Amino acid sequence: PMHALLFTIDDTRYAVPVDAVVQVVRAVAVTPVPGAPAAVPGVIDVRGALVPVLDTRARFGHPPRPLAPDERFVLARAGARTVALRAD
Repeated sequence: PMHALLFTIDDTRYAVPVDAVVQVVRAVAVTPVPGAPAAVPGVIDVRGALVPVLDTRARFGHPPRPLAPDERFVLARAGARTVALRAD
């Protein structure tokens, strides 16, 4: 059976295979990167490594909203890279 980490955006549930999850961290300010694709609003620093943040709200059709202190980032492996997925 597949094991997955469930997370929500607004009231919609999504899942990431648990073997791709690195960790879940409290949301922090995102540093914009000039010239980055629209799907990447910026990066966060995770123990000295810059991790791109993917705009999961826009990708899954949710309206934009400012980052709230009670949100989390799901750090997950996407191929050889680690990315941060924004979750409520």
